[in-house]
Amino acid sequence: MHDGQESELKFLFEPRDLSKIKALPLLKDAWPQANYQRLVSTYLDTPNKYLWKHGVSLRVRQNEQGLVQTLKQQMPSALDRGEWEAKVNWNLPDTDALKKTPLASFFKKCRVRKRLQAYFKVDVERLSITLAIGKSRLEAAVDQGSVKAEGRSIPVNELELELKEGEKIALFELARAFCRNAPLRLSFISKAELGYLLADGAWGQALKAAQPQLAADMNCSEAFEAICRCSMHDFMVNTHALETSERVEAVHRGRIAIRRLRAGLQLFKPVVSDDAYQGLVDELKWLSDLFGDARDLDVFQEETFLPAAEDAGLAGGKELAEYTETKRNAAHDAVNAAVKSERLRVFLVDFFRWMEEGNWRQGTSAKPQKSVEDFARAALKKRRKELVKQAAKLADLDPRSRHKIRIKAKKLRYMVEFFKTLPKIADKPKVLTRFLRCLEELQMRLGKVHDAEAKIAFLHEELHNLSEEAGHSAAFAAGVLATAPSDTNHQLERSIEAYSQLAKANPFS
Repeated sequence: MHDGQESELKFLFEPRDLSKIKALPLLKDAWPQANYQRLVSTYLDTPNKYLWKHGVSLRVRQNEQGLVQTLKQQMPSALDRGEWEAKVNWNLPDTDALKKTPLASFFKKCRVRKRLQAYFKVDVERLSITLAIGKSRLEAAVDQGSVKAEGRSIPVNELELELKEGEKIALFELARAFCRNAPLRLSFISKAELGYLLADGAWGQALKAAQPQLAADMNCSEAFEAICRCSMHDFMVNTHALETSERVEAVHRGRIAIRRLRAGLQLFKPVVSDDAYQGLVDELKWLSDLFGDARDLDVFQEETFLPAAEDAGLAGGKELAEYTETKRNAAHDAVNAAVKSERLRVFLVDFFRWMEEGNWRQGTSAKPQKSVEDFARAALKKRRKELVKQAAKLADLDPRSRHKIRIKAKKLRYMVEFFKTLPKIADKPKVLTRFLRCLEELQMRLGKVHDAEAKIAFLHEELHNLSEEAGHSAAFAAGVLATAPSDTNHQLERSIEAYSQLAKANPFS
C-alpha cells in the first residue's frame, strides 16, 4: 500500500492548442524522452454515491504494469489530496487494502462494501515527463481521451503538473509561466467529478452553488481555503455552460460564485489581508462586473424587451428588442473572452498560490489558527448588527443607499450560508433559518426595485444610440418603457416588511 498526499494542478486545453503546449519552455526538448501509457480507469461507488458524497473517490486503473487501486480524499487545500494506492489482481475493489487506509471506516459497513459497483470509465493516453527546477522535481503529463458513463462520452484534454519532490512554489511558478505562454485554464474539476456529472446528465449545465465542507474543528485558514475552493469550483463548472443553450443561467450561477468568493474574502479580511490581498480583490471585481453587465441585460431582455417585441400595440418594440439583443450578445462575448483570457488564466494561478503560500500565512499572527466557529460567530454577529442599524430607515433612503443595503444583505446571506452546518454558529437553528429567509426576502425585494431603476437608467443612456442605430421607432418604444408604471412601491413595502422580521431574528445573541 502506497499512501501519502499528492500536490497537483490540472489545466484544460483545446486539442487544437496541443502544439503550443508541447512547445512551451522546459517541455519542448523533453518530449522525445516522454513516457507513454494508456490508462483505463474504472471508478466505483454505491448506487447512491456514498463515497462521492463524502469527498472520496475509488478507482481501479489498468496500465502497462498491471492493476492499481487508488483511493483519494478531498482536503481543505485546493492543491492537495489524500491518496492511497495498492496493487490488485482483479478489476474489483480490494477491501482488505482499503481497510489499511485512514478511510477504513467508510468500508466497514457491509452495505457499502457489497454495493460497490462500476460507475463510469476514463480512458486516456498519457505522455509524461519529469522536470527538474532547482531542487524540486515535477511531473508534467498530457492526458487525452474520454470519460464514458451511461452511454454518454465527453473528451478529456488535460495537462497535469504534479510536485514529486521539493517546494510548492516551484509548482506555482511553472504553472504561471505556462499560463502566460499557452491557453491553459486551471481547473479543479477532477476526472472523477467529470464522470459523476456525466453519469448524472449534469455536465455542461449551469449548476447551483455547493455547500463548503466545513468541520467544527477547523481553524480559520482551513475554513477560508474550503470556502474559496468551493466558490471557485462553482465558477469553473459554470464556465463550461457559457456557450451553450444554458448561457443565461450559467452567467447567473457564475456571477453568484464570484460574489460568494468576494464575500468570503471580505469576511476573512482580518485574517488574510496582506500586501497581495487588494490586488486579488480588484481582479475579482473586474470579473464580477463583466458577469454583472451580462446578467443585467439578460434580465432586461427576458423580462421586458422580448415581451415588448410581442406587444402588437407597442410601435418599435421589435426593433428595440433586436437592438438590446445585440447589446446582450456583446456582453456575453465579453464574458467568454474574459474566461479565456491570459489575464484570468494567470489570476487563477496567482490566487491559489496566495491561498497556499501567501504572506498572510507567513507571519506570526495567531489569527489563521483561531477556531473558525469562534471567529465566524463574532464576525456574523457584528455584521448583522451593522445591517439592522443601517437599514432602520429603509423607506427614507435614496436609491443608491438602498442598493448598498441590498448588497450588504446579500453578502451577509452568503457569509451565513457558509457556516450554517456548524453547530455553534447560532444559539437556535430555527432562528438562523428564519434569519436567512428574511435576508433572502430583503435581498430579492430590493433587487426588483434596483432592476426597475437600472432598466430605466439603461434606456435613458441608450436613447441617442437607439435613434441612430435602430431607428426612431425603437427610441419611441424605449421612451414608453422608461415611463411605464412599475411595482417598485409594492416591492419596497415588502422589503420593509422583510427588514422588520429580520430585525427581530437574532441567531447570534
